[in-house]
Amino acid sequence: MLSARERDVLAVFVWDEKGNSYTTTLSAPDDQPEPTWDALVSALRLEVAERDKAASAKAEDEARKVAENEATIAAVLAAPAKELTKNTYGSGSGIECAYWHDMLRIDWSDARLAAKRAEVDAYVQAVCAEARERHERIEQEEKAAKALSSAEKQERETRFSAAAKAFLAEYGTDNQRARHKEGLLPQRELVDLIRERVFARLDAFDRYAKINADDIDHSDDCDHELSPKYMVDAATELDADDYARLSRIRKAAPDGAEVEARKHVGVCTCCTSDRVYKRSALVSVEWHGRKLSREYAI
Repeated sequence: MLSARERDVLAVFVWDEKGNSYTTTLSAPDDQPEPTWDALVSALRLEVAERDKAASAKAEDEARKVAENEATIAAVLAAPAKELTKNTYGSGSGIECAYWHDMLRIDWSDARLAAKRAEVDAYVQAVCAEARERHERIEQEEKAAKALSSAEKQERETRFSAAAKAFLAEYGTDNQRARHKEGLLPQRELVDLIRERVFARLDAFDRYAKINADDIDHSDDCDHELSPKYMVDAATELDADDYARLSRIRKAAPDGAEVEARKHVGVCTCCTSDRVYKRSALVSVEWHGRKLSREYAI
């Protein structure tokens, strides 16, 4: 006897999706007898079991999705607004702003999330407003710094020009003063002339001679045509003699001068077989808005 469930399935599914009846589907070839009622019932019960299994799996999957969605909604409701947003840079604006973080993949249209959505919207607007204000403030500060820098530069050049004119009146030649008056005196010649007076107290010390290509040794198989590499950095160590010379230079340097011990290195970029080292004392002083320097051997 068929169960109520089997009778319901038989009544509804007596025709399959292709329009074939169960009796037709189960019909045997012409040379075989027609299937018995028992065979039809067995096939029906297998069909019922398969359909019930699929329906159960579908129900379980839907229940899992509902549970996951409920858990996600609960997590969103409990999370601070900041955790539901992500910072990025607006396209071409250079302003850091926030946008919706879609990693949660939830349905924001759920009525239970309306208040949280409003909270996050308010947070995003506040973040963007703060970012725009910060961006505008930085722009204003940069403009002010550039304007100040330009004004300071102009003020230094004005001071230097006035001092240079007075310097030429006392130490320059008639030819130099005439060329300066017409704007024809080269800046290098003027600065060199000033340096001669500013660093006169250091004339007893040898000027530093830069490392050149002839100072660098090479291995036998080196291509000497390759350019050597030169490096300059603050000295990290000095022997007793070097330090004694540095001390004498510091003592003789112009008032207010800065004296820095430096290390110079020369090496071939091909063989790097040997390195040449030299040390110097860089003496710098500000003269009426212009920084002047000379380097001496130590």
